[in-house]
Amino acid sequence: MENAIVTVATLPVSTGKVFKGFNVEAFVNGILPHADEERAVPSLIKMNSASAIAALGGKTTAPAFITGLLYMLCAHSFGQKRASDMSAKLPAYAAHCLNAGAALLPGGKGANVAQVKGAVSIAIQAMLTLPARKVTVERVKAARVIEAPVNEAPASYMLADAMLMNPPMDSDDQRYGAFYLRSIQRNAEERAKSAAWQSANEEYHAAEWRAEQAEIRAADVMMDRAIAILEFRKLAELLHVKLSVTQVKSLDAQIKALAA
Repeated sequence: MENAIVTVATLPVSTGKVFKGFNVEAFVNGILPHADEERAVPSLIKMNSASAIAALGGKTTAPAFITGLLYMLCAHSFGQKRASDMSAKLPAYAAHCLNAGAALLPGGKGANVAQVKGAVSIAIQAMLTLPARKVTVERVKAARVIEAPVNEAPASYMLADAMLMNPPMDSDDQRYGAFYLRSIQRNAEERAKSAAWQSANEEYHAAEWRAEQAEIRAADVMMDRAIAILEFRKLAELLHVKLSVTQVKSLDAQIKALAA
């Protein structure tokens, strides 16, 4: 015989609070203001299966929870839905509540208003008597703070280091930035006067011009071919030469390829 694993349902603190002091009986009488012997069909509850599951399946209010429970119990009693199927989509405490109420109703045979009201009252009581869910708070140790070491070098040493990296500049001729700019300008002027540089520039511009001309010629060839295809189509129409469907598709494809 295998050992069965039993999951004990617990009641969240937030759910217990929303029902604290709430008059369940008065609210149910407001939802079902009908005679006790009248049939409690699901259409009396202004809700559907999806909204009922949502009302019982997450953070909710007491009115919404009870309305969803009423719909589920009516649907179960008239065979539209089974409590076992609906409870599978609910948290453990809500499933416990639904199953406790459904156990008091004849599944699939229908129930009257008095039976459903009694089942709701018993179901809510069964849920509220569940043990409260305990929340365990894990204590985390504070992270160890590691302080950066203090620079204990004397001020005179740091001053000497700063002077080494940034030597004093007494005039513009000695200023590093000005010297760097003058060197760049001088190199550019010398390079511009170089015959090799001038030749390289001329070759670059010539190659660029040749590439542009090649692109223009290629575009002209594509345009000429597209015009020739259109003229061929026009000539065929004038001569009453009927082209086949395959030929027309081939010509259209060529025009689209040239235009792309």
